[in-house]
Amino acid sequence: SVTKIGHDAFRNCSSLCEMVISEGVTEIGESAFSDCRTLREIVIPSTVTKIGQWAFNECYSLEKVVISEGVAEICKSAFLKCTSLREVVIPSSVTSIGPFAFSGCSSLEIVHLPAAVPSIEINLFKECNNLKAIYVPENSVDYYKERLPVDIHWLIVEEGSPLPAKADIF
Repeated sequence: SVTKIGHDAFRNCSSLCEMVISEGVTEIGESAFSDCRTLREIVIPSTVTKIGQWAFNECYSLEKVVISEGVAEICKSAFLKCTSLREVVIPSSVTSIGPFAFSGCSSLEIVHLPAAVPSIEINLFKECNNLKAIYVPENSVDYYKERLPVDIHWLIVEEGSPLPAKADIF
């Protein structure tokens, strides 16, 4: 049975619209789905522990990503330029998010982060110009304000809070 989706496995698959990765797969390799421009939805099961570099880079139609509890590492530029992605939920199992993991996701509006991600890169949401909120669990706001760029601090709010308005901080 398949335990790893290898380097460039589905790269440039122009007709791939949806993918459900089977239980038992532990790693999505580098550029595995890169440039799959029609891929709209991906479900990553709990057996996957690592999403490799550029795994979903330039999947312009990707609207929905389900990252299951169990994923520990989201590598550099994993979802770079997924311009249709609107919301992301990072499970509490994630211990590392690499640089530019969600950069250029121009439609990204809502992000849900767990209480702590021990290794998180500052350029995580670079060029995510439509970001409306980064929701974090109770008592985690200061943790993320210490780790993410100052210009997005106003977006970091506790789960359940209303969408922040930039004017509210001035």
